[in-house]
Amino acid sequence: MKFLYVYHGEKYRSEALGSAKSLLLQHSSADITVICPAGQELALEHVKHINIEATSNNNGFRYKIFGICKFIEDEFIYLDTDTTIINKPIGLFEANNLAGLAGVPEPLLCSFNAIQSLVRPNTWKQSTLPEINTGVISINRRLLPKDFLEQWIRFHDQLISVNCKFTNGSVPDQPSLLAAIIHNKITPFTLVRLTIFEPAILKFSMSRS
Repeated sequence: MKFLYVYHGEKYRSEALGSAKSLLLQHSSADITVICPAGQELALEHVKHINIEATSNNNGFRYKIFGICKFIEDEFIYLDTDTTIINKPIGLFEANNLAGLAGVPEPLLCSFNAIQSLVRPNTWKQSTLPEINTGVISINRRLLPKDFLEQWIRFHDQLISVNCKFTNGSVPDQPSLLAAIIHNKITPFTLVRLTIFEPAILKFSMSRS
């Protein structure tokens, strides 16, 4: 299985190094690719790197979505840099074969105003789909609409254009993903989060939403 990290900045490089080491401890044959600016690569053997520079117009969560879009593999698991793997991620492997998109649902809709700005109210109200936590997502392009990931970044750019930000000043990536899900009328495969700490510690079982 292929795994992807996307980051820019020394803080996130350091986090990714620890996360990748924990992944390799649990899954020694993990095929890991990192997308980051030149000079911020991981000093780990067998990890592949793709260099994409961060710019004033392509940073933060947009850089993350952009990196996911640019990754050419059909099937992969994206991991945030603060993720620590504590067991072999079997559930993620299985989910990857079952659905185009799989992840852990958020217990509450965290970005009500952002969703309203992206999706027509009637469409949003009729949807029972949760926001997906984008810290760990399984992606199978073969089972997704052709330009689904590109739609995600287009919706994110709409949020940027209306200056929709969290209190920390960042433009969130979860509402734009939910907007793409609703727009394409797809149903993600949901993973039940059994153990999550901060930084995130993963242990998954699966359920069908």
